[in-house]
Amino acid sequence: MLSVVLRMNLWKMAGDVQILEELKKLWKSKLAETHVFSPEPVAGSAAQYLNLLQRSQVQIHPNVVTSG
Repeated sequence: MLSVVLRMNLWKMAGDVQILEELKKLWKSKLAETHVFSPEPVAGSAAQYLNLLQRSQVQIHPNVVTSG
């Protein structure tokens, strides 16, 4: 009985891994359609990658009113 339960658990885990791999492929393809940069990190430092991400986003600055 234990071997049946073990086999069922292994089968479920293998199915979960396959589902996760398919989700990863889907995520990469959808991200590639909507973003100009690669979903994989660029070769370089984390600071360079952060700079790339920040440049790809629209930055909105609030109007500052000064009295004077």
